[in-house]
Amino acid sequence: MNGQAPHSAASASREAGFVLGLVIHVALLVVILGMVLFLASRWRARVDLTADRVYTLTDSTKKVLDRIEQRLLVEAYFSADEELTAATREGRRTLRNVLDEYAQQSRGRIAVQYFDPGSDTAVRKRAERLGIQAQRVQDLQGTTLSTKDIWQGLRFRYGGQKQKVQAFLGFDDRPALYEALLTPILKAVTVTERPRIGVMQWACEPPSTSDRFPRPEAPKGFSRLLSIEDLGDRYEFVNVDLQKGQLVPDELRTLILLRPRNLDDRQKYALDQFLMGGGRLAIFADTDDVSLGQARVLDVRRVGYDALGSTLRFVDQLAHYGAVLHEKALVDATTGALRFSFAMNVAGQTAIGGVPYPYWFPPQDIDWSARAADVARIRGVTDQAVVETYRRVFRPGIDHEAARGFATPVFFWPCAVDLAEPLPAGVGGNVLMRSSPFSILERLPQSVSPIGDGSDPTAANQAFNARIAEVMAHEPPQQHGLLVALDGAFKSYFDGRPIPPRPDVKQPVQAKDPLEEPIGEPKEGGDAPTPLGPPIEQGVNEAGPAGKDADPALRTSAGTGAQLLIVADSDFVRDDLIAGEYGQVGPVSQLGPSFFLSLLDWLAQDRDLFGLTGKKFTDRRQKVLEEGELTRIAPERLQEEVERRQGSLRWRNAVIPPLLFVAFGVASFLWRRSRKKQFLHGVGG
Repeated sequence: MNGQAPHSAASASREAGFVLGLVIHVALLVVILGMVLFLASRWRARVDLTADRVYTLTDSTKKVLDRIEQRLLVEAYFSADEELTAATREGRRTLRNVLDEYAQQSRGRIAVQYFDPGSDTAVRKRAERLGIQAQRVQDLQGTTLSTKDIWQGLRFRYGGQKQKVQAFLGFDDRPALYEALLTPILKAVTVTERPRIGVMQWACEPPSTSDRFPRPEAPKGFSRLLSIEDLGDRYEFVNVDLQKGQLVPDELRTLILLRPRNLDDRQKYALDQFLMGGGRLAIFADTDDVSLGQARVLDVRRVGYDALGSTLRFVDQLAHYGAVLHEKALVDATTGALRFSFAMNVAGQTAIGGVPYPYWFPPQDIDWSARAADVARIRGVTDQAVVETYRRVFRPGIDHEAARGFATPVFFWPCAVDLAEPLPAGVGGNVLMRSSPFSILERLPQSVSPIGDGSDPTAANQAFNARIAEVMAHEPPQQHGLLVALDGAFKSYFDGRPIPPRPDVKQPVQAKDPLEEPIGEPKEGGDAPTPLGPPIEQGVNEAGPAGKDADPALRTSAGTGAQLLIVADSDFVRDDLIAGEYGQVGPVSQLGPSFFLSLLDWLAQDRDLFGLTGKKFTDRRQKVLEEGELTRIAPERLQEEVERRQGSLRWRNAVIPPLLFVAFGVASFLWRRSRKKQFLHGVGG
């Protein structure tokens, strides 16, 4: 009995020590977990496991966020999530995630506050004062179709001084789209100085009144483009006038020419010296003015680059720099051509018809060398050597990483621009966009309508297509540039040429020395008298008088940063086409302003925003309904069928993974038990 007491005491002591150790371990574990949670709440790490990195902000956005110096408050005037329709909930969730990502990446410099105008009258009135309005959307629930007012506007306030209001953001489940909308706004409200860009623009010459154009038409210019709010927030546009012979101001580093025409030699000299000074020159060229009138009537007028009396050709000047600007229109007969719509009579009813129009087309992101065999088959070529030649000379329609980041527009009656072969010494160039191999160059006929006068559109369109097919059959397949960029050590076009004088400055008349005047009439056949005295000093500048108005010394080679960009179209940013003045039948240049803005970002070297448009999105989500099923299901059953299939999908996702986990566990248990039995049998157990 007495011998068992010490043993019991020792056992109790060990149990007490075990319990104490367990308590200490648990306490330490709780403390460590608390510290981990504390640190994790302040330093967050996110991992984007999607294949396209769709939830990762681009480097462009991160640069903008890094430059935010003051607090930026984002006020989100959103309807409650439960008030959204089924079609808008995913877009709202995506937008919330994007805003949260901005706040996290800014390290506390961006704060997002949410307000519900639908539940608070004061918030609603404040939103309306800011210009934020609800949008009415349709909501289909079962067999009931109703409408709802949805709020989704944003107000950006930076440092208590600058603000920007986005009245409404559409619903989309692509994070990259919201990023492309939000990052330029952030930069607009946080930058202190906008880049200045010079602009020279020439309006279209309207057609004269006639039976085809009974009413006078206003010239189609580019004022709508330059007044777009997104452009004005990011750039300051300055009108440049060279009519009086002045040079481009030195403080401008970027200059845009919108449909240049009637350039005199003095203006060409000013552009040359701007480029030689390291400027960035962008030219949106056209060879024809085409007006679209009532009844879809088209009127064509030639665009003359050179003024009457000019001795130097503008296209020769560009060729000197390395760019070949063709003075013909480009026709591209691919399947990507835009349709020419028109009103037609069908069984006594007015309907909208349309035919492919090869004068309206976008550059296509297709590697045509990989489709050389298809091109040869379409053209009826069977010689394999010719196919190999096609494969060697064909190039992608979008042939530069930078251009793939642009919003791809539709070009309207474009011309063509290519690189000179060879390029001038010290000059580099790239064709960023080009046509397909099914393209030809031609001088536009007086009528380029695919439906003629509209009296018999079918027959007229057949004749229209037959004419183009006949021309194309006699031409080898060829591609032409739509967008070229050159840079490097350009040489002045006026090196070795006389400097054109200013139009408002008369050439100084050299006074004659009286001693040089002969006394009396010289005898016929006799020698002229020899001048007496020293020769008279000639003027120091033939282009103008000496002094402050004299031209600076000729720049013979380009300075650092000189760049030349030529787009073979300007119609895609014309007032009537970007404003959609032609209504339902079109055409309308939907992506023209976005493409123009991307070019500005690239040309002005604003790399902060350039990477936003290059992010691609591939929809890899599982589709509840296939496209073909949408037409087979009655509209009143559509929502019910979607919910049924979504429920079935959620049930499978909830049940199948646990069952697989259990099956794996059972299989592992049976395998280990089998191995154990083999081991025991081997040792004789």
